[in-house]
Order: sequence, then C-alpha cells, then structure tokens
Amino acid sequence: MGHLWGLKQGNDSVEDFYKKHKKYMTLSRCDERERKNKFICGLSFANQLEARLCELELPLDELVDRLVKLEARLWYRCGAPILWRRIELKGNEVNDKIRLERFLKIVPGGGRKPVYSSKLTHLKIAHYRSLTNRKIRGIVHTFKNIIHLDFEESTDNTDKILKLIAKSYLNLKYLNIASFCSRFGENDIGLTAITNSCHSLEYLNISRHTEFTETSICNVIRSCRRLQHLNLSFCKSTDITIKEIAESCLNLKYLDLEGCYNISEEAVDQLISLNPNIHVEDFADTRTHSGFINDFNDFLFNAFPQGYAVNSAINQIHGQPNFNTIRVLGNVLADLLAERWFNTNLASPEQ
Repeated sequence: MGHLWGLKQGNDSVEDFYKKHKKYMTLSRCDERERKNKFICGLSFANQLEARLCELELPLDELVDRLVKLEARLWYRCGAPILWRRIELKGNEVNDKIRLERFLKIVPGGGRKPVYSSKLTHLKIAHYRSLTNRKIRGIVHTFKNIIHLDFEESTDNTDKILKLIAKSYLNLKYLNIASFCSRFGENDIGLTAITNSCHSLEYLNISRHTEFTETSICNVIRSCRRLQHLNLSFCKSTDITIKEIAESCLNLKYLDLEGCYNISEEAVDQLISLNPNIHVEDFADTRTHSGFINDFNDFLFNAFPQGYAVNSAINQIHGQPNFNTIRVLGNVLADLLAERWFNTNLASPEQ
C-alpha cells in the first residue's frame, strides 16, 4: 500500500482530497488514528500547519470540516490557488487569536525551521498587541521570503522593528504598520531604514505614526517610486508631501489623507490634475473650515466673561498647527468649562 503514503493534495481542494483519501483508505485496514495521520501528511504545507494548530484529538471528519471552512475563507481573502503561501491571523477574533498564539509558539527563535518556512510569502498578524520584538525576530528568522507583511495595530516599538524588516526583506512589496494610537516626539530611524532598503514597495500604510517627520515621509516617497497605495492618515503631512507624491509616485492609485489637516485643497487638486487616475480618500471630510477658528473665537468671547482666560485660549489655538486643531479646540473648551465650574459661587450659582 505504498501509494497511500504518496497521496498528496496538490491542487485539489481539501474536500476533494479527502474524498480521494477515503476512497484509498477503503482498501486498507488502517485504524482511525493512522488514517488521520496519513491524511494530514498528504495535505499542502499551509493545511498541514493549520491541522497542527487545530486540536489534534479532533475526529478526522471534524478536522476536515474546519479545514474546508478555513480554505473557503482564505480563497475569499487571497484569490489565489497557492494558499499555503499565505497566513492571515487577527488577534481581535477569538478563533484567530487561538491559532495565532499557537502559530507564534511554532515559530522558533533559532535552530531548525519548519518545512513550510521557505514557501511563505504573505503574512498578516493584525490587532495583536502582544507581538513583541522577540516574536518578530523569530518570524524574520523563520520566514526569509516574505514580500507581503501586515502588522496592523500589532506593534508599538516601530524603530527597531522597521530596522529589522528593512534588513531582512529587501524585496518587500507590501508593508502595513498602521498604529492604534498616535505618538509624541519625533523618531525617523525605522522609516529611514525602510527608505534605504525597500525600494520595491507598492503598498505602504504608516497611518497614525505621528513620530515620523515630513522629511522622512518625503524621503520614503522619493525612494519607493513603485508605490500604488499610500496611507498617510493622521501623519505630519503638508503640501510639501503632496508635491513630492506628484513628482515621485507616478503610479500611485490610492492615497488616504484622513486627519491630514495641514494639506490644502489646491495642492490636492494639483495632484489629481497631474494624475487623474489617483483616488484620494477622506480628504474633504477632514479639512478644517477656514473660518472655523474665528467662529470659535467669537463663541468664546460671547460665552465666557472677560475674567476667564479667553485670550490665553485663543493664543493656544492660533499657535497650534492645524494637525491637532480639533483636539486642541476640545481641550480648550473643556479647560474653560472646568475653570468656570471651580470659580462658581455655589451659594449663588446664577452668578
């Protein structure tokens, strides 16, 4: 029965491969455990990995059912038959989180690599804030041929991680390091490393990375001329960035400018005139109206007596770059209301 050991999934779906497996197993006297082991050995690399991530004590029929459902999900996400080259896991989904944590236990920090390691090209670990530098080093050590890397809202220590990514994946085409919160200060080390090494990038998402200066953002735009998708949401970008995009990214098809309050409508119009095929996302909905601050100033003068720190509040608004205008306005209003509350004579609240 040597042919049983050689039965491989190939391009078959899990369901079709299982039908062939059952047909061949009818000719053998194998018990349930041996049948399941032979079935797993014949699966593709990705499905072998998933089978081992699942509970191994599952009955074969139940294991097959799980793999079929996962395969349908991956086909929807990947749109390609080479499913074993892609792994997509999300930490904010219960089932995915369990698989994700098991996957990270499989990834070694050194020593022997899994047999599928050289095949993996697409890796997504999203919304998993426990993704440490140590775990990422294990990923980089294990999977050398990644060209699609998505760590959306999974890591905070950007500079060290980006340096490691830039050093390891020179042929990277897709990089998503969208952050789950804004940062204070400036730190261009990580983005500079990407600029110097990853010249093949076609997709870049650095949204909410407020530590990146506009200079470093322009440098990566200038260096990665193949970019087709660029997400700069809530980054420190002005008309200078838009001008650099117009000059360097002739193939850009999608640009997200949500929260980029320092970019003018004229600059975006000029970009679109030079590149009619580009789609600019969320720009019109996030720009601050030119007269809004003046209207807010009038409101402060009318709403608060002269004894309150209205002049100080207005100076704060005018001195703050548009990037954080909305947040500053909210903070100013909250401070003024708090001051009024603490200065209210509780015996005569009408005063």
